Amino acid sequence: MSPRSFDGYWTVHSTWLPSWPTAASELRRRQPSVGIVFVTVHDDPALARKALGIGLGYVLKASAGEELIDAVNAALAARPFVSAAMGPLDVLLAD
Repeated sequence: MSPRSFDGYWTVHSTWLPSWPTAASELRRRQPSVGIVFVTVHDDPALARKALGIGLGYVLKASAGEELIDAVNAALAARPFVSAAMGPLDVLLAD
């Protein structure tokens, strides 16, 4: 199933690959309705802001067991989601 023919949501994308912004941006370009949730070990606010500029969710791996379903549900509803450990979403995006 290619991104060109997929009508649903891609939900999980890791930030450990150096090419993650390019790959996620290409998914978004090919399928604008795709909801992308990033799962990462990086608790860097700047990286989270970059990811949320491309996708809808930013989940820390340490809390993925508790938060991933909420993040996917938020993506399905076209709402942003960020791990609680990153702080409030509005504060994170305001920096």
